[in-house]
Amino acid sequence: MKKIDFSKIKSNKKKLMIAAIILAVIVFIIIRSCSAQPGIDDMEEPEDTATVKVMNIENAISSKGEVKSNLEENLVPHTGWKLQETKAIRGEAIKEGAAILTYTNGNVMKAPYDLVVKEWNLPNKKGTFKNENSVTVAGTHVLKMDLTVGEDKILDVRNGSPATVKINAIGKKYTGNVSFVSDVGEYSDGLSEFTVSVTFDNDGKAKLGMNGKAKISLAKANNVLAVPVDAVYKDGDASYVTVKKENDTEEVKVETGISNDKFIEIKSGLKEGDTVMVSSSDKDEWEDEYY
Repeated sequence: MKKIDFSKIKSNKKKLMIAAIILAVIVFIIIRSCSAQPGIDDMEEPEDTATVKVMNIENAISSKGEVKSNLEENLVPHTGWKLQETKAIRGEAIKEGAAILTYTNGNVMKAPYDLVVKEWNLPNKKGTFKNENSVTVAGTHVLKMDLTVGEDKILDVRNGSPATVKINAIGKKYTGNVSFVSDVGEYSDGLSEFTVSVTFDNDGKAKLGMNGKAKISLAKANNVLAVPVDAVYKDGDASYVTVKKENDTEEVKVETGISNDKFIEIKSGLKEGDTVMVSSSDKDEWEDEYY
């Protein structure tokens, strides 16, 4: 029987262990080297750019609200006469000249304008009208919507400023104007808010209590060059943008015009098609509508 050389076996095992350790070290070094390379999350994001475009810019204030009557009052029946019957139904619109109620002497209380009856405060049938009796009505021809405007913008709002009201249920816009600007604000969370009313003529489709959004136009410029507001930065009193060239960038002084929350008018310094650097990801939101 051949004699087994155990010394050689031990030597071979030792060599295999050394080779395994060396291989493990090599693998560890490779893994560390790969992990040190910048991955997707570590790579610096490229700066955003936007193209100078011709567009319409509107500086406006908008707010949601409820459709209300611009005229609400109490109509007083003839004192001393007696109630025959009511002709109008509370909450139902009636036209100017239609009967609201009749008296026992044959006379009629008529609607002085298109309206709805909101509340009755009347005696019983055949009862005599007294001074405290009345009919609360709301006009339906001229409507309004109240907006809440912060103190940072209230000084820009004027009576008569053009406005539009969009009513959701109808899907239609009505042209109107500012009819009331409150001089007293309500303070909340570090900011005072003021009530502003926008009035508009009803075409017969809008109903009291519908909801929508009113917009007050403060300034508007059509077909002007514009860039995102985040493309423009100030240095003292001057405004600048960074224009991207083929292999470089250039700081360019610009003259600006009106702006809104997204875009700013460029009066000089740029031309249509120029590419500018912006710090916002909203560069593709080119919208003419402010609703």
